[in-house]
Amino acid sequence: MAIKTVFSIKDLENLSGVKAHTIRIWEKRYELFSPERSETNIRIYNLDGLKKLLNVTHLYNEGHKISKIATLGQDEIITLTKESSTSSQNAYIINKFKTAMFSFDFDLFHNTYKEMEKQSNFNHSFENLIIPLLAEIGMLWLAGTIDPSHERFISELIRQKLTIETDKAQQQFVLKSDKIVALYLPFNEIHEIGLIYAQYLVIQAGFKTVYLGSNIPLESLTHVKKHHENLLYMTYLTTEPSTISIHKYLKDFNDLVCTDTIYDLWCLGSKANDIDQKRVNGNIKAITQIQDFNKQLKRLANA
Repeated sequence: MAIKTVFSIKDLENLSGVKAHTIRIWEKRYELFSPERSETNIRIYNLDGLKKLLNVTHLYNEGHKISKIATLGQDEIITLTKESSTSSQNAYIINKFKTAMFSFDFDLFHNTYKEMEKQSNFNHSFENLIIPLLAEIGMLWLAGTIDPSHERFISELIRQKLTIETDKAQQQFVLKSDKIVALYLPFNEIHEIGLIYAQYLVIQAGFKTVYLGSNIPLESLTHVKKHHENLLYMTYLTTEPSTISIHKYLKDFNDLVCTDTIYDLWCLGSKANDIDQKRVNGNIKAITQIQDFNKQLKRLANA
């Protein structure tokens, strides 16, 4: 698949949150953008046009009038965007990460990450910036607005940063419970960043972990219980299970893993929202909010 370097007006709408109708008005009335035309006379925008729209959108959301923005040169728009530091700073950081993703620009990613670090601690930054960024990227990928190479590029960089923080947490580890947490992704599930962050929080909370990673069949979980008795299983459900219902998957977990001992399974991720607690056994827990996850870990450590 060719890497995406030109974008439709619908792509720009998905990426910026600005309606296509508004983009057309800005283009026609203020000449903010100069798209080319396809052979079928459809607007197509290049990467520079996308970057400009993200900066213009940030300034507009900051309260700058579009008529004023339109009088600025590109360098002036970039400078004013950098100076912006009010309530939409999070959106500004996320837009810079998206720009780095589309440009495959490691330096921009690294500098933006350093800028993010200055704002707050890692946990706060990850939960308020990185998680929303990943959620947005996931929607853009599903909509066909971005190429898989874009998603992989930014995800790998985030994974590297998260791995470093997890190693730091491990070096500062203080045991608070004899519970062992086994973390895994279901078979065919490859979206691992959420699970890595869950492991990071689990280590911070004082639990030893057995990290199994991605693409794990349920049958493989039985090997872990042969070596550890006081186990808690934890999974992160983003796209899987896809061929069976989530409730069938959880029933299979109990049938295959809980043959002699009942083990708790905590389900995180977007698909956890599909779990009806009334339809699953008491050992299954759906946790859909990161704040709730932290509370549950604290409660378990104090048990």
